[in-house]
Amino acid sequence: MESLKITFSPWHECTDCGHVGRRQTITDCDDCGAPTVRVDGDTAVCTDPSCEREHVVAFGCDVCGSDALVLQTIHQEFDCQDCGAHHLSEESEIECDCGATVTNTNYLPWVCKKNECDRVHFETEPDGTCECGSYTFARAGLFELTRRLECQNCGEEVVAGYDCGCDDPEYVERSVDVESYGTFDTNGGIRAPTDFRTGVPCYHSGTSYDLNRYDELRYSQNNLAVTTAQYLLRSVVDDEGFESAKMLSFADAHKDMKELRRDFDDPESETVLDQLLVSATVAADGWVPLEEVFDDAFKTIAQLEADLSTTRDVSEGMVSLHHKLKGRARRNWEPENAVRDRLLRRTIPHRFNRRYRERDGPLSKDGVLDVRLDPGIDLSSDERAILRPLIETGNRLHIEALRDESGLKQPTPVVQGLIKGGVLETDEQGEWVSLSPEALEVTEAGDGDDLWYDPGRNETYSSLESRFGVEPSDVRAYETSLNEAARPEHPRFSYRAFRATYSPAMMLWAREYLGLTDKQERRNIEYLFKEGKHPHFLSSGPTMEVGVDIGSLDSLLLFGTPPNMNAYLQRVGRAGRSSKSALVHSVSQRNPIDFYYYENPIDLIDTSPKDVPLNEHNEEVLRVSLSWAVFDYVAANFGIDWKIEHKGNRAVVQNGDRFEKHPDRTTVDGWSKLTAIREQTNDVLQMDTRRPKIQVLEELVHDNADDIRKHLASLLDYHYCELCGLKYGDEQVAGDRCDEADCSGRIRHAETTFEGLIEDAVESFADRFIYHYFDYTEDLIDAQDELYEKRRELDRERRRTRDDEEAETLREEIDRLRTQESVIDDHLTDIRTQKYSEFFRNSRQSKYAFNMRSISTSVGATLVKEDYEREPLADSQGRDMRMAIKELHPGAAYLHNDDPYVVSRAEYDEYQSETTRQTIREVDGDEQLAEELVCPACHQSYPRDTDSCETCSADVSLKPRKLAVLDSVTAYRADLSPSVGDDFLAREIYQDSDNEIQSTFAERETSVLSFEPVDEFTFENDAGEEVGTIEYGDLKVLVHATSFRAKYQTGAIDPRETLFERCGHDECTGIIVRDQEEETARCTTDPEHDPDGFDAPRSSSVWDTRIRPVVSASRWPTTMGATPPMRSRTGSVLHFSTSEASISGNSRR
Repeated sequence: MESLKITFSPWHECTDCGHVGRRQTITDCDDCGAPTVRVDGDTAVCTDPSCEREHVVAFGCDVCGSDALVLQTIHQEFDCQDCGAHHLSEESEIECDCGATVTNTNYLPWVCKKNECDRVHFETEPDGTCECGSYTFARAGLFELTRRLECQNCGEEVVAGYDCGCDDPEYVERSVDVESYGTFDTNGGIRAPTDFRTGVPCYHSGTSYDLNRYDELRYSQNNLAVTTAQYLLRSVVDDEGFESAKMLSFADAHKDMKELRRDFDDPESETVLDQLLVSATVAADGWVPLEEVFDDAFKTIAQLEADLSTTRDVSEGMVSLHHKLKGRARRNWEPENAVRDRLLRRTIPHRFNRRYRERDGPLSKDGVLDVRLDPGIDLSSDERAILRPLIETGNRLHIEALRDESGLKQPTPVVQGLIKGGVLETDEQGEWVSLSPEALEVTEAGDGDDLWYDPGRNETYSSLESRFGVEPSDVRAYETSLNEAARPEHPRFSYRAFRATYSPAMMLWAREYLGLTDKQERRNIEYLFKEGKHPHFLSSGPTMEVGVDIGSLDSLLLFGTPPNMNAYLQRVGRAGRSSKSALVHSVSQRNPIDFYYYENPIDLIDTSPKDVPLNEHNEEVLRVSLSWAVFDYVAANFGIDWKIEHKGNRAVVQNGDRFEKHPDRTTVDGWSKLTAIREQTNDVLQMDTRRPKIQVLEELVHDNADDIRKHLASLLDYHYCELCGLKYGDEQVAGDRCDEADCSGRIRHAETTFEGLIEDAVESFADRFIYHYFDYTEDLIDAQDELYEKRRELDRERRRTRDDEEAETLREEIDRLRTQESVIDDHLTDIRTQKYSEFFRNSRQSKYAFNMRSISTSVGATLVKEDYEREPLADSQGRDMRMAIKELHPGAAYLHNDDPYVVSRAEYDEYQSETTRQTIREVDGDEQLAEELVCPACHQSYPRDTDSCETCSADVSLKPRKLAVLDSVTAYRADLSPSVGDDFLAREIYQDSDNEIQSTFAERETSVLSFEPVDEFTFENDAGEEVGTIEYGDLKVLVHATSFRAKYQTGAIDPRETLFERCGHDECTGIIVRDQEEETARCTTDPEHDPDGFDAPRSSSVWDTRIRPVVSASRWPTTMGATPPMRSRTGSVLHFSTSEASISGNSRR
């Protein structure tokens, strides 16, 4: 049986009396029946304010009281996680022959179907019938059963590892995306947990067992990281001020860096909103008009802005707390209106609104504040009828619904009277009605309040609710002050009360510091972090490891284990430079490496720097270097008769039609250099014409191609060791192996090995450096023409229609298309006025630009912002291919300046894609990995000769799925439309488009394609006998992904994965979006495109690395205590430490 996760509550056996039961974590009061809560390790107190009886927490047996409890397990085989050996023992914990401690984890018994029966069966399989008479059993616990077997003969579905029981089973294995927990019976059949209530950890009638039921019990590592940082930094602000409260955070993935910053900011905003309400209310001493509380809140906001904006010499030094507190959902609101709306929602209950709801409820429901209607307002029975729906089911109601729910025959005059009297207010359109803050008063809990409390729901009811009689009948007087509710040991402890009062009202600021951040912005952030009063939490990565000195920094957050020891030492070295001491808070992520160092922290701390390897013979490094070398050759050996003249403020390039090789100085007098030419703008160089001023370079390279090839070949005319990189001249090569100490790598001739790159540098020169501009702008003009034609077509439809509503819709769509045309036109204008060198840095040829950009294969990204303004991601540096598969896949949510962007268009490199597929076929032989068929409905994959899906009955054709290499993506802000044909929004790509997106994650798979040994080592025991070998060499790896899931702000996660699919229309870069419920599909770019016309790409990247695979030591006795020495082919002896899983000794590897 395979389950992604199991949720269960274990059973214990009392060794004194033999009783088997589950420990109760929540108990009810013996006197009144209300829930109790633990206030310390030994005491639980009743939450009912009128009772508050103390109970001694019992940890012993429910029957005899003995504390001799052991975990109950099934007596069946269990495995050693280290060596895989099987064990059968009566003991729950034994020692394996390999030395590891092995624990029997068969904790889950069988339970029967009868609800009133509480018997459990700790057996491999139940024997017959339960004592209660039931003969149907299922496993206890809640399972995520993702892998199942479906018999094609009898149609039964069972979990993997079981048989259907028919005479001629024919199984098809399926991986399914489950939406709810399940369990299974003794035959492997899948059953609902509610049918076997004894096995459910905590059963409640009428409650579903969907996968997010227990989400509130699980805190992510992000939450742990930022929460501890917030408490620490707020404490420092209290003691030393904003300028001393600084923490630097390190993570390795951009996604983690951005999410840490967001996860820090969001609760900070929520906390300060609560603090603004509470501090103003407490200062008033008694009941105070809510409008006055709002006024005081805005004064505090202004003061906090002034306190934080003391550094004015850089733009980032000024802060806008109003803008920060608006939140993403209200980005287009006036700042003060947005903050007022959030404050009101955190004061009184509102009708549910997915877009504008607060993550926390109102303070009046958490026992922090009491709210009432101004006592001076007298209401008639009709007025009470109008107000009651706003108080009973939540504030802010559409005026038509309010009329219906009031029950009045003529409610309009009553509503208008309440609005005129200041009791109600409406939005600008007069459609939505709310209680006016001017009519409300608030006070803190315990200061003349009349709050009521429901212990069962742990919820308070305000004086406002009590006045209208909407509280339950069994509530008690709350009788708890704000200070009491803020104490963790109090039975009615309120986390909101604690957060609102444990520090003065303040706002901590978080920023991101990425390698992709603009250079000047990075310098400003460094300056502010070192000298200013913000940011307080700086979320960064490897970019901050070196070259930045923040002398006063003394606290760090390490989010996940650094990728190597050098990175660890560099990161911890950022703090404590002045004080010589620092706090380093390490938060482990959920992966094996982090788990190892969590258990063995000394292995990480007790380390020393290692030499950083530099592979200058990486193919991508040389491809770029040789392309640059062509320019070097031209600049060193030729003169071109360019002349830059200035006419006013405008430069003009004259000539540029003639070149000379090795000209004398008198000839080139007045000629401009190549470096000066490439710093001219594209319009000056006439790049959008068929004869740009740099056209001469194509002729020069073509006419001198042989000489250039010889020059490039001369640069590579040497031998090198592929293992250590040592270079050899012809006279130094004595054999085919490196003669460097402790190295036996193969010797290769660089020119022969990389001959293809020399030819590529010459043949592709013109395409890369001359014609790319023309091709790039032509693509933009084609897109603009397509928008224009679409706009004309819609305009004709608008003139023909007689439906006013349809005409208005068409007019809005026409305006949107016109805006997109204008954006492209502006972009073309910007390109023409860009310097030639800048254009290359901002285009997809940027790895051949004139800077030291990362030479690894990357994916370009463009963000489409408000008003459809386009912005290349971080000056078009792009993202490394392997990270892009994770962070910039089709449909990916990308966080930028607090706004979520959605990758809505994706372009693939067809040449690299076909090359990758051919590589797979040659080195791996897995044709289905390179190309297969997939069902868009159930996601089952098949070989290419399959006719139809054999797993589901959906009426859809199988789609080709090929390995594909991303070239570039375009991400639209979630509330903008990527479509040229309708108003489809980018967020509608997701399965739950009404919910605000938080993140996406694509499950990347790694396939090892080949391994080529470079060196081999032999293990010997003390007697000199060979006991095992280890090989070191080149590994070719494929990283790939086919789908993603989305996570939303509510914490919900897509129940099933979303396939990557691309549109098949010519030149279309759209992706396909499917609505599984409606069984519809569409292209994100144009709804008229056929959604079933192309394929479902497998986003991929092939890369090479060097590794030391696992030891092969079949003759190494498991009982041998001493570590065996290791001998390489060159004869050097090394020692292998099994405890440290590393090689030490006189080896450089």
